[in-house]
Amino acid sequence: VTADCSVTSKQTGEQKKSQQEVYEEAMEAYNSANYSTALELFTEVGAYEDATNYVEKCNYKLAYLMLQDGKHTEAMNYMQQVTSQELRTELEEQYQLSLGKAAIEAGNYEDAVVCFENVKDYMKKAELLDQIVEHYITNKDMTAAQKVIQQIQSGNAARAAELQKEL
Repeated sequence: VTADCSVTSKQTGEQKKSQQEVYEEAMEAYNSANYSTALELFTEVGAYEDATNYVEKCNYKLAYLMLQDGKHTEAMNYMQQVTSQELRTELEEQYQLSLGKAAIEAGNYEDAVVCFENVKDYMKKAELLDQIVEHYITNKDMTAAQKVIQQIQSGNAARAAELQKEL
């Protein structure tokens, strides 16, 4: 950013653009779901308009997309940049779900159960734990299946208590 409120855009080299132009370019990238470019441009304009809010949104969206693709290391890099506790908590839960799903795909069912213990979204958790129970029953490991069933039941009891409080 220079004294005349212009910035040097990394995408156009030495040509100077006003903060407004770079901000508009960033919004265009954001609205086109090109979050990496948007993040770079919003970061470039700093505190101009609401660019810092969009930096947060871009980091969140990039982390979420990386988790959807199973890219846990990349997701963690973006997650660490998210400052909103609410968004960060949501991403951490998605991270645990993603790790658990990857563990199921790799056949590491015990690791998956551990990942799902930290998930608060009961419906997502129950669906995935059901897959694990099905695997154990198919492979005639009734002890392991019973252990997961007990976890689901304790989750049911906790969810019932939450619902009772809401009434």
